[in-house]
Amino acid sequence: MPYKHVIAPTKGIKTDKAPTVIPKEYTPYCKGVYMRNGEVRSDYGYTQFPTRSATQTNKLAGKVMMLDQFYVLSGLAWLIGITTSNVYTYNEASSTWDCITPGVTVDDCESVWSASLDVVTSADGTYKLKGTYSAKSEIADAFGTGLASYHDIASIDLSGYTSLHFWIRSSVDTSAGDLQVVLDDTSGSVSPLESLDVPALIAGEWTAVCVNFVTPSALTAIISVGLNVVTDLGAMDVYLDDLRAVNTLTGDVDNRFSAALMNDTYIFTNGIDQPKKITAVGSVLTVEDLSTTLASGSIASSELVFSFRDHLFLMNNIENSASCPQRVSWTNVGSIEDWTEGTAGYQDLVDDASWIVAVEELSANEFVVYKERSIIIGVWVGGATPFRFRSMVTGTGALTKDSVMNVGGEHICLGPDVIFSYKGGTDTDALDDNIKRTLYADLNQAYALRSFLVYVEEDDELQVWIPTTDEYPDDVWCINMVDENWYRRIKTMTGFGYYQRQSSLTIGQLQGSIGEQDWRIGSALTKAYAPITLLGSPSGEVFYMDKFTLNNDGSAITNVFDTPDFELPSSEEFMDNFMRVPLLSYEAIGQSVTTLWSDDGGVSWNPTEGKGMNVQSLEGVYHTYQQYFDVVCKKIRFRFMNSDESSGFKMRSYAVEFNARSRR
Repeated sequence: MPYKHVIAPTKGIKTDKAPTVIPKEYTPYCKGVYMRNGEVRSDYGYTQFPTRSATQTNKLAGKVMMLDQFYVLSGLAWLIGITTSNVYTYNEASSTWDCITPGVTVDDCESVWSASLDVVTSADGTYKLKGTYSAKSEIADAFGTGLASYHDIASIDLSGYTSLHFWIRSSVDTSAGDLQVVLDDTSGSVSPLESLDVPALIAGEWTAVCVNFVTPSALTAIISVGLNVVTDLGAMDVYLDDLRAVNTLTGDVDNRFSAALMNDTYIFTNGIDQPKKITAVGSVLTVEDLSTTLASGSIASSELVFSFRDHLFLMNNIENSASCPQRVSWTNVGSIEDWTEGTAGYQDLVDDASWIVAVEELSANEFVVYKERSIIIGVWVGGATPFRFRSMVTGTGALTKDSVMNVGGEHICLGPDVIFSYKGGTDTDALDDNIKRTLYADLNQAYALRSFLVYVEEDDELQVWIPTTDEYPDDVWCINMVDENWYRRIKTMTGFGYYQRQSSLTIGQLQGSIGEQDWRIGSALTKAYAPITLLGSPSGEVFYMDKFTLNNDGSAITNVFDTPDFELPSSEEFMDNFMRVPLLSYEAIGQSVTTLWSDDGGVSWNPTEGKGMNVQSLEGVYHTYQQYFDVVCKKIRFRFMNSDESSGFKMRSYAVEFNARSRR
């Protein structure tokens, strides 16, 4: 009987031709899988960073936009997390996040608060986020509503700040507004000037909260903070830690960040706020405005920051209330804040009308400025005017500031209508011929500027994150840069970054019990300098890509791989209109796989081997499995899938038996 054998069906997605004519090693559709070493594999997932516990949380305030490592020449390094509203650093000693948004401490929660009737307060050392203690309020069922606890503090002027940032944990689920943190210029918080609603909380989890002041100008002499219960939720414990008045960032998820390192300073900008800088004194980080004073006026905001040849660059600026979207400004050599003296200067790139979008280093003396519809190379030439610019490519450019990735002497760029490689010169090379039609058709143009690229160097994998059915990037098109095959992952995120732990984790550094640890012996998360890819969610959570899990934060990942459509050969022997297909055979390993067939191009699906018998339990070594059924059709394709928690498959070959219908 005729068979069609397909070995290593891992050439990737191909949608530029009909599924009946593409080579059988390709797939017309897959999602939640990746391809390595001749295998189709269920996607691995992501895990909380760090795992939420009594003293740790991965929940930040705002949508996570950027995760990056700040290195100084002394060898120290810090992981920086930036959300739409706040700036954080990951504290390796305590394995959790600290808020470093510019501000002032209102209450460090190291002391016992004063309690109302039916409330017991304490300084709790078991559940705490920063320092030694948190402020615990143990609220009895008889309490009801009202001011549960308060703490009188030394008078502090908060009128120059926009918001209150704090960490909070509740023993019960709450809805938005059930609890409030209050600020008062009267002892005992008896007449609050601000009653700040706490958003919904999940029981037993620390959450970062940042609430804007209603009338900050009234907060000139705050002497008391308090916890107010608005809704009677019965008996509950509430923990507060590290109350800080802060000046938050003001952008939203459309305002992606750009960052650079120079002179032991981390500089970042979002195109909305004044560019910022982070400096270190010992182990203490400080966030301040970057000085951008010009000969007349100043730079108020910039879309891009970039360091090159001992100069700091700001691009696509607002200067003196005027928009300068084609401007490249640079500092005096060796300085990050001298924009007027020596070799400081600027140039407007007016080769076309499009705006500057992205920038990336190309070589020791060259960098590339990507505009919306052109590509320009900047060359360092030295002297009083140290940079020259040449227009190299017209008609294409970058989609967003995070849509260009340097993968080692080569730039990969997500453009408005093509994904391409650029190595310098006047030509680009398209990388998306196989999938372009589908990717750009799925791209949600209303939110296209939220797209970004991630490069997982150890896997030679470039990830193209685009929004499709969601307002946030939810479809991850991946290409292996060595094998040049495309596949898709399923995750929804707003930001990304990379992290290298500066020292290996020891038993003495563990937070919590051994049973609370989520890592595995030998995992990258515990090793010094092992690369870790981080992801940030629209709900403010930080995760790491975890090759040891088949779940996304505990939730199942749906894995789908479709074969092309099979038809009878066109030779005279098989000139029947229909064929009979009695068998699907495949080699697989893992936990479980479900197989289906379709004779209408994937519009509808039917189980192989009868309903309910197409779910095959797999083993820890490769076996050949066979599904017997009987279908008469003109064409047929098959689907391999899994949608169970902690379950997946690897498949390295399959075969289809077919006969002309007349041969019964």
